[in-house]
Amino acid sequence: MSGVLETLAFFRDPDFARSRFERYGDVYETSLLGQRTVFIRGERAIGDLFAQAEAVAGWWPDSVRQLLGPLSLANRNGAAHKARRHVVGQLFASAALRRYSPEIVALVEALNQELLGAESPVALVPRLRRFAFRVIATTVLGLDGVDRESLFLDFETWCQGLFSFPFALPGSPFARARQARQRLLLRLGAVLKKAQAAAASGAPLAAGGLDLLAGGLDEAGLPLADDDVAEQLLLLLFAGYETTASSLSCLVLTLLQHPAELAWLLEELDGLPWPPAEGEAVTDYDALRAPRLDAVVKEVMRLTPPVGGGLSSHPGARCPGGCAGTGRSGGAGEHQRQPPSRC
Repeated sequence: MSGVLETLAFFRDPDFARSRFERYGDVYETSLLGQRTVFIRGERAIGDLFAQAEAVAGWWPDSVRQLLGPLSLANRNGAAHKARRHVVGQLFASAALRRYSPEIVALVEALNQELLGAESPVALVPRLRRFAFRVIATTVLGLDGVDRESLFLDFETWCQGLFSFPFALPGSPFARARQARQRLLLRLGAVLKKAQAAAASGAPLAAGGLDLLAGGLDEAGLPLADDDVAEQLLLLLFAGYETTASSLSCLVLTLLQHPAELAWLLEELDGLPWPPAEGEAVTDYDALRAPRLDAVVKEVMRLTPPVGGGLSSHPGARCPGGCAGTGRSGGAGEHQRQPPSRC
């Protein structure tokens, strides 16, 4: 029964890990979804665990594994993981970021004008979530407004089922997420085929970076299949969207709660060009030209990290405190805070 109660608390309580760390210390063992699970925090404890590299593998709950898909980078280890990571990593190389910069600047300016023109208070968290999705869907996938909005609705439904009970009961978050996943993969497959057709004809893409995936190879040196690439794109949407939306929401909230620091930051920003000159977007606001902005962003992310912990499997590993075996672990940083919606 304790395992059932712990599982219910894990899904419902945003302070699940922190409250138990305070009660039991930096290493404690419990049972989630019938699986032995050890929670660990602290630089030394986590360092000791990950020093056992051969005994550590990535792990996600069943709900996440099923909704990400069997081909997803997040569900692979070893050579298969490295091969796909190399392929999708091309989307975030320096040259790719320079390519995306004009579109990102345009999206930021559009949001700026939208907020300045609002005649009543704006709920920023949902607005910033939609903005974060708009950025990655436009810059990476090259979607226009109509396709982007229809994709966003299914994507939000899919996200809501990721950390849910993995039972597809009619009307449950997990069942709705599975249905949304199928629609998302169909849409992503269509976007991919459109990019491939443009590349085959020699026509440049109107926007996005999908051409960078051309020639991607798997661990056997074979071209990645379309369904494989589609699952990697779904993972990228999730990873880029959630972390960006969380960071932006926490940044705005923290600055509003600290007006003196906000004024200090604005002194610097008022002296920088906006919008930046063409080709200068990557450097106009970097750490050299905007050290205060760099410091504020890093401090907010230190205090409210967009990813407060991680899950991994440790078959045969020994964790601090003497526990050993084939359990799962959840790691949390020293400055773990509440989830984005409550940062």
